[in-house]
Amino acid sequence: MTRAKPLPSALQDTVFTAQDAASHRVNRNRLKAADVVAVARGVYRSGDDLDEPSVTGASAEPHATAPPKKHDPFRQAVRDAVLLRKVGGVLSHRSAALCHGIPLPNWLDGVVELEVTLPSRVHTSIRSGFTAHRRPLPEAHIVTIRGLRMTSAERTWCDLASLLRPGQEQHLIAAGDFLLTPPWTPHGRDEPTSTVTALRQTLTEVGRFKGVRLARAALPLLRAGSDSPPETFLRLALVEDGLPEPQLQVSADPRDRQAPLTDLGYRQWKIALQFDGAHHRTKEQQARDARRDAWFQAHGWMVIRATAEDLQDGFRRVIALVRNRARLFGPTA
Repeated sequence: MTRAKPLPSALQDTVFTAQDAASHRVNRNRLKAADVVAVARGVYRSGDDLDEPSVTGASAEPHATAPPKKHDPFRQAVRDAVLLRKVGGVLSHRSAALCHGIPLPNWLDGVVELEVTLPSRVHTSIRSGFTAHRRPLPEAHIVTIRGLRMTSAERTWCDLASLLRPGQEQHLIAAGDFLLTPPWTPHGRDEPTSTVTALRQTLTEVGRFKGVRLARAALPLLRAGSDSPPETFLRLALVEDGLPEPQLQVSADPRDRQAPLTDLGYRQWKIALQFDGAHHRTKEQQARDARRDAWFQAHGWMVIRATAEDLQDGFRRVIALVRNRARLFGPTA
Protein backbone atom coordinates (compact mmCIF):
# COMPACT_ATOMS: atom_id res chain seq x y z
CA MET A 1 0.00 0.00 0.00
CA THR A 2 1.32 3.44 -0.96
CA ARG A 3 1.68 5.73 2.03
CA ALA A 4 0.03 9.12 1.79
CA LYS A 5 2.31 12.04 1.13
CA PRO A 6 2.93 14.04 4.34
CA LEU A 7 0.72 17.07 4.77
CA PRO A 8 2.29 20.52 4.58
CA SER A 9 3.64 21.56 7.98
CA ALA A 10 0.94 24.22 8.34
CA LEU A 11 -1.75 21.51 8.26
CA GLN A 12 -0.08 18.98 10.56
CA ASP A 13 -1.39 18.39 14.12
CA THR A 14 -4.11 20.99 13.79
CA VAL A 15 -7.63 21.68 12.59
CA PHE A 16 -7.99 23.17 9.14
CA THR A 17 -10.66 23.87 6.57
CA ALA A 18 -11.05 22.60 3.01
CA GLN A 19 -10.13 26.09 1.87
CA ASP A 20 -6.92 25.89 3.92
CA ALA A 21 -6.09 22.57 2.26
CA ALA A 22 -6.73 23.96 -1.21
CA SER A 23 -4.50 26.93 -0.54
CA HIS A 24 -1.65 24.48 0.21
CA ARG A 25 -2.44 22.44 -2.93
CA VAL A 26 -3.80 19.46 -0.99
CA ASN A 27 -6.55 17.75 -3.00
CA ARG A 28 -9.69 16.19 -1.54
CA ASN A 29 -8.46 12.61 -2.08
CA ARG A 30 -5.55 13.33 0.30
CA LEU A 31 -8.08 14.38 2.94
CA LYS A 32 -9.47 10.81 2.93
CA ALA A 33 -6.23 9.33 4.31
CA ALA A 34 -6.09 7.74 7.77
CA ASP A 35 -4.18 10.63 9.33
CA VAL A 36 -7.01 13.08 8.59
CA VAL A 37 -10.49 13.03 10.11
CA ALA A 38 -13.46 15.13 9.02
CA VAL A 39 -14.93 16.67 12.17
CA ALA A 40 -17.49 18.92 10.48
CA ARG A 41 -18.50 19.80 6.98
CA GLY A 42 -15.43 21.35 5.40
CA VAL A 43 -13.37 21.05 8.61
CA TYR A 44 -10.62 18.47 9.18
CA ARG A 45 -8.33 17.41 12.00
CA SER A 46 -4.87 15.93 11.50
CA GLY A 47 -2.33 14.38 13.87
CA ASP A 48 -1.18 11.20 15.58
CA ASP A 49 -3.61 11.55 18.53
CA LEU A 50 -6.86 11.68 16.60
CA ASP A 51 -8.53 9.22 18.94
CA GLU A 52 -7.73 11.23 22.08
CA PRO A 53 -10.45 13.45 23.52
CA SER A 54 -10.14 17.12 22.67
CA VAL A 55 -10.69 18.17 26.26
CA THR A 56 -9.87 15.99 29.23
CA GLY A 57 -10.16 16.40 32.97
CA ALA A 58 -8.37 18.98 35.08
CA SER A 59 -8.37 18.73 38.85
CA ALA A 60 -10.10 21.80 40.21
CA GLU A 61 -7.98 22.06 43.32
CA PRO A 62 -5.75 19.99 45.63
CA HIS A 63 -8.69 18.37 47.43
CA ALA A 64 -10.27 16.92 44.31
CA THR A 65 -10.65 13.14 44.22
CA ALA A 66 -10.57 12.75 40.42
CA PRO A 67 -7.92 10.45 38.88
CA PRO A 68 -4.56 12.20 39.19
CA LYS A 69 -3.20 11.65 35.66
CA LYS A 70 -5.05 14.14 33.49
CA HIS A 71 -4.14 16.31 30.51
CA ASP A 72 -4.34 20.06 30.30
CA PRO A 73 -7.90 20.89 29.11
CA PHE A 74 -6.43 23.57 26.85
CA ARG A 75 -3.98 21.11 25.24
CA GLN A 76 -5.69 21.24 21.86
CA ALA A 77 -7.19 24.72 22.25
CA VAL A 78 -5.74 25.94 18.96
CA ARG A 79 -7.36 23.10 17.04
CA ASP A 80 -10.69 23.52 18.75
CA ALA A 81 -10.65 27.29 18.29
CA VAL A 82 -10.38 26.78 14.52
CA LEU A 83 -13.29 24.35 14.52
CA LEU A 84 -15.45 26.58 16.69
CA ARG A 85 -14.80 29.60 14.52
CA LYS A 86 -15.86 27.55 11.51
CA VAL A 87 -19.15 26.32 12.97
CA GLY A 88 -19.88 29.44 15.01
CA GLY A 89 -20.16 27.69 18.37
CA VAL A 90 -18.42 27.73 21.74
CA LEU A 91 -17.24 25.11 24.22
CA SER A 92 -19.97 24.29 26.72
CA HIS A 93 -21.29 21.83 29.28
CA ARG A 94 -18.62 19.33 30.48
CA SER A 95 -15.93 20.64 28.17
CA ALA A 96 -16.36 24.19 29.47
CA ALA A 97 -16.60 22.93 33.05
CA LEU A 98 -13.22 21.23 32.75
CA CYS A 99 -11.65 24.39 31.34
CA HIS A 100 -13.08 26.44 34.21
CA GLY A 101 -11.84 23.81 36.68
CA ILE A 102 -15.35 23.04 37.94
CA PRO A 103 -15.39 19.64 39.72
CA LEU A 104 -17.58 17.02 38.10
CA PRO A 105 -18.94 13.69 39.36
CA ASN A 106 -17.04 10.65 38.13
CA TRP A 107 -19.52 9.75 35.42
CA LEU A 108 -19.28 13.22 33.88
CA ASP A 109 -15.53 13.61 34.33
CA GLY A 110 -13.06 12.63 31.62
CA VAL A 111 -15.01 13.91 28.63
CA VAL A 112 -14.75 11.67 25.57
CA GLU A 113 -16.40 14.07 23.16
CA LEU A 114 -15.94 17.80 22.80
CA GLU A 115 -19.19 19.52 23.75
CA VAL A 116 -20.14 22.71 21.95
CA THR A 117 -23.19 24.94 21.93
CA LEU A 118 -24.26 26.29 18.55
CA PRO A 119 -26.71 29.09 17.89
CA SER A 120 -30.14 27.73 17.04
CA ARG A 121 -29.88 29.13 13.49
CA VAL A 122 -26.65 27.23 12.74
CA HIS A 123 -27.22 23.87 11.03
CA THR A 124 -23.62 22.73 10.55
CA SER A 125 -23.30 18.96 10.91
CA ILE A 126 -20.81 17.99 13.62
CA ARG A 127 -19.35 14.53 13.11
CA SER A 128 -17.92 11.86 15.42
CA GLY A 129 -16.01 13.13 18.43
CA PHE A 130 -18.26 16.13 19.09
CA THR A 131 -21.57 16.67 20.84
CA ALA A 132 -23.51 19.72 19.65
CA HIS A 133 -26.15 21.54 21.71
CA ARG A 134 -28.31 24.02 19.84
CA ARG A 135 -29.67 26.64 22.19
CA PRO A 136 -29.83 30.44 22.35
CA LEU A 137 -26.54 31.76 23.70
CA PRO A 138 -26.29 35.49 24.46
CA GLU A 139 -22.88 37.05 23.94
CA ALA A 140 -22.90 37.94 27.66
CA HIS A 141 -22.77 34.20 28.42
CA ILE A 142 -19.54 33.72 26.44
CA VAL A 143 -15.97 34.28 27.63
CA THR A 144 -12.61 33.81 25.94
CA ILE A 145 -9.88 32.02 27.88
CA ARG A 146 -6.46 31.51 26.29
CA GLY A 147 -7.96 32.23 22.90
CA LEU A 148 -10.76 29.68 23.24
CA ARG A 149 -14.40 30.79 23.31
CA MET A 150 -16.55 29.00 25.87
CA THR A 151 -19.59 29.51 28.03
CA SER A 152 -19.07 31.62 31.14
CA ALA A 153 -18.68 29.90 34.51
CA GLU A 154 -22.24 30.91 35.40
CA ARG A 155 -23.74 29.63 32.14
CA THR A 156 -21.69 26.45 32.42
CA TRP A 157 -23.13 25.86 35.91
CA CYS A 158 -26.64 26.19 34.48
CA ASP A 159 -25.81 23.83 31.60
CA LEU A 160 -24.48 21.22 34.03
CA ALA A 161 -27.93 21.07 35.63
CA SER A 162 -29.25 19.68 32.34
CA LEU A 163 -26.86 16.71 32.63
CA LEU A 164 -28.03 15.69 36.11
CA ARG A 165 -31.15 13.86 37.24
CA PRO A 166 -33.40 14.57 40.24
CA GLY A 167 -31.60 13.31 43.35
CA GLN A 168 -28.18 14.32 42.02
CA GLU A 169 -28.42 17.98 43.01
CA GLN A 170 -25.56 17.58 45.51
CA HIS A 171 -23.14 17.53 42.56
CA LEU A 172 -24.57 20.79 41.23
CA ILE A 173 -24.28 22.30 44.72
CA ALA A 174 -20.63 21.19 44.91
CA ALA A 175 -19.97 22.82 41.53
CA GLY A 176 -21.63 26.02 42.75
CA ASP A 177 -19.66 25.98 46.01
CA PHE A 178 -16.48 25.78 43.95
CA LEU A 179 -17.43 28.91 42.01
CA LEU A 180 -18.23 30.85 45.20
CA THR A 181 -15.16 29.82 47.21
CA PRO A 182 -12.02 31.97 46.88
CA PRO A 183 -9.36 29.58 45.52
CA TRP A 184 -6.00 29.03 47.19
CA THR A 185 -2.91 30.55 45.56
CA PRO A 186 0.73 30.65 46.73
CA HIS A 187 -0.11 34.08 48.15
CA GLY A 188 -3.33 33.12 49.92
CA ARG A 189 -6.94 33.21 48.81
CA ASP A 190 -7.81 34.79 45.46
CA GLU A 191 -11.11 36.31 44.34
CA PRO A 192 -13.96 33.82 43.82
CA THR A 193 -14.92 32.86 40.30
CA SER A 194 -18.53 33.93 40.73
CA THR A 195 -21.23 35.05 43.14
CA VAL A 196 -24.75 33.93 44.00
CA THR A 197 -26.06 37.12 42.41
CA ALA A 198 -24.29 36.40 39.11
CA LEU A 199 -25.48 32.78 39.09
CA ARG A 200 -29.06 33.83 39.82
CA GLN A 201 -29.01 36.45 37.08
CA THR A 202 -27.68 33.99 34.50
CA LEU A 203 -30.21 31.36 35.53
CA THR A 204 -32.97 33.92 35.01
CA GLU A 205 -31.59 34.92 31.61
CA VAL A 206 -31.35 31.31 30.41
CA GLY A 207 -35.07 30.81 30.99
CA ARG A 208 -36.70 27.42 30.66
CA PHE A 209 -34.49 24.40 29.99
CA LYS A 210 -34.06 20.81 31.04
CA GLY A 211 -32.66 20.97 34.58
CA VAL A 212 -33.92 24.45 35.47
CA ARG A 213 -35.84 23.11 38.49
CA LEU A 214 -32.72 21.36 39.73
CA ALA A 215 -30.72 24.58 39.38
CA ARG A 216 -33.37 26.64 41.16
CA ALA A 217 -33.46 24.17 44.04
CA ALA A 218 -29.66 24.06 44.32
CA LEU A 219 -29.02 27.81 44.20
CA PRO A 220 -30.16 28.63 47.78
CA LEU A 221 -27.96 25.82 49.12
CA LEU A 222 -24.68 27.13 47.69
CA ARG A 223 -22.08 28.31 50.21
CA ALA A 224 -18.68 29.95 49.94
CA GLY A 225 -15.90 28.21 51.87
CA SER A 226 -16.04 24.62 50.64
CA ASP A 227 -12.70 23.61 49.11
CA SER A 228 -13.79 20.25 47.71
CA PRO A 229 -16.96 18.33 46.79
CA PRO A 230 -16.62 15.98 49.81
CA GLU A 231 -16.75 19.00 52.13
CA THR A 232 -19.98 20.05 50.42
CA PHE A 233 -21.36 16.53 50.71
CA LEU A 234 -20.50 16.44 54.43
CA ARG A 235 -22.28 19.74 55.04
CA LEU A 236 -25.37 18.53 53.19
CA ALA A 237 -25.37 15.18 55.02
CA LEU A 238 -25.31 16.88 58.43
CA VAL A 239 -28.21 19.16 57.50
CA GLU A 240 -30.20 16.34 55.91
CA ASP A 241 -29.88 14.38 59.17
CA GLY A 242 -31.51 17.24 61.05
CA LEU A 243 -28.42 18.90 62.52
CA PRO A 244 -27.81 22.64 62.26
CA GLU A 245 -25.79 23.75 59.27
CA PRO A 246 -22.09 23.84 60.16
CA GLN A 247 -19.96 26.91 59.58
CA LEU A 248 -17.22 26.76 56.95
CA GLN A 249 -13.56 27.66 57.41
CA VAL A 250 -13.91 27.92 61.19
CA SER A 251 -11.12 29.38 63.34
CA ALA A 252 -10.25 27.93 66.74
CA ASP A 253 -9.91 31.50 68.02
CA PRO A 254 -11.30 34.33 65.84
CA ARG A 255 -9.32 36.86 67.91
CA ASP A 256 -6.04 35.24 66.89
CA ARG A 257 -5.17 35.80 63.24
CA GLN A 258 -2.61 33.00 63.42
CA ALA A 259 -5.14 30.43 64.63
CA PRO A 260 -5.67 27.55 62.16
CA LEU A 261 -8.92 26.90 60.30
CA THR A 262 -10.94 23.73 59.99
CA ASP A 263 -13.05 22.80 56.96
CA LEU A 264 -16.34 22.82 58.85
CA GLY A 265 -17.25 23.31 62.47
CA TYR A 266 -19.83 23.91 65.19
CA ARG A 267 -18.58 26.71 67.42
CA GLN A 268 -21.45 26.21 69.89
CA TRP A 269 -20.32 22.63 70.51
CA LYS A 270 -16.60 23.14 69.83
CA ILE A 271 -16.52 20.55 67.05
CA ALA A 272 -13.91 20.81 64.28
CA LEU A 273 -14.66 18.77 61.15
CA GLN A 274 -11.97 18.04 58.58
CA PHE A 275 -12.18 15.97 55.41
CA ASP A 276 -8.93 14.14 54.71
CA GLY A 277 -8.58 13.96 50.94
CA ALA A 278 -5.73 12.49 48.90
CA HIS A 279 -3.47 15.49 49.52
CA HIS A 280 -3.45 14.70 53.26
CA ARG A 281 -1.28 11.64 52.60
CA THR A 282 1.94 13.62 52.20
CA LYS A 283 4.26 13.92 55.19
CA GLU A 284 4.19 17.70 54.96
CA GLN A 285 0.40 17.87 55.02
CA GLN A 286 0.18 15.32 57.82
CA ALA A 287 2.51 17.49 59.90
CA ARG A 288 0.33 20.55 59.25
CA ASP A 289 -2.77 18.54 60.12
CA ALA A 290 -1.21 17.42 63.40
CA ARG A 291 -0.37 21.02 64.35
CA ARG A 292 -3.86 22.16 63.45
CA ASP A 293 -5.55 19.38 65.43
CA ALA A 294 -3.34 20.06 68.46
CA TRP A 295 -4.29 23.74 68.37
CA PHE A 296 -8.03 23.00 68.33
CA GLN A 297 -7.72 20.38 71.06
CA ALA A 298 -5.72 22.77 73.22
CA HIS A 299 -8.66 25.15 72.99
CA GLY A 300 -11.14 22.48 74.08
CA TRP A 301 -12.42 21.44 70.67
CA MET A 302 -13.23 17.90 69.51
CA VAL A 303 -11.58 17.15 66.16
CA ILE A 304 -13.39 14.76 63.80
CA ARG A 305 -11.55 13.77 60.62
CA ALA A 306 -13.75 12.34 57.89
CA THR A 307 -12.34 10.06 55.18
CA ALA A 308 -13.32 8.62 51.82
CA GLU A 309 -14.82 5.64 53.67
CA ASP A 310 -17.11 8.01 55.55
CA LEU A 311 -18.11 9.60 52.27
CA GLN A 312 -19.08 6.20 50.85
CA ASP A 313 -21.09 5.47 54.01
CA GLY A 314 -23.03 8.72 53.92
CA PHE A 315 -20.99 10.12 56.85
CA ARG A 316 -23.00 8.08 59.37
CA ARG A 317 -20.02 7.73 61.72
CA VAL A 318 -19.35 11.44 61.62
CA ILE A 319 -22.98 12.32 62.21
CA ALA A 320 -23.13 10.01 65.26
CA LEU A 321 -19.99 11.60 66.73
CA VAL A 322 -21.41 15.09 66.22
CA ARG A 323 -24.68 14.14 67.94
CA ASN A 324 -22.89 12.53 70.88
CA ARG A 325 -20.76 15.63 71.35
CA ALA A 326 -23.75 17.95 71.04
CA ARG A 327 -25.55 16.11 73.86
CA LEU A 328 -22.86 17.26 76.26
CA PHE A 329 -23.96 20.84 75.64
CA GLY A 330 -27.69 20.29 75.78
CA PRO A 331 -30.56 19.03 73.58
CA THR A 332 -29.59 18.21 69.98
CA ALA A 333 -31.34 20.19 67.28
